[in-house]
Amino acid sequence: MVVTELGRGYIYIDTQHHWAYISQKKIPDINPIVFSFSEIENYRIENVGEKVVTKTKGGIRRALVGGVMFGAAGAIVGASTAKTETKTTGGIATLYINLNPQGIKTTISMVNPPSTTMETLESMRGSLI
Repeated sequence: MVVTELGRGYIYIDTQHHWAYISQKKIPDINPIVFSFSEIENYRIENVGEKVVTKTKGGIRRALVGGVMFGAAGAIVGASTAKTETKTTGGIATLYINLNPQGIKTTISMVNPPSTTMETLESMRGSLI
């Protein structure tokens, strides 16, 4: 079975033998890192390169109004009451799978995994029970 989406990576799964491997390419690698479902310790998806941007809106107007009404102290208080808006931008989703094959811990990763990756990995681990 292959799990993928347009423009995303590939997860190749052998449900009969409980093996899998991940790849960025449609054509399987010559020597892929194949792992057993039971070797998965944990996994996570992180947004690498993500930035938090904060914008202040209306600070100058509030400082002017506060300054006109109450002087310098009013300007400072007026500016400090400006509304701030915080957004998270950018970042590339990256899947990290921590494996423990035969007592040797290692991590494999994939950039832009399919959106159903977490459910797929859960079902892989669940099929061992």
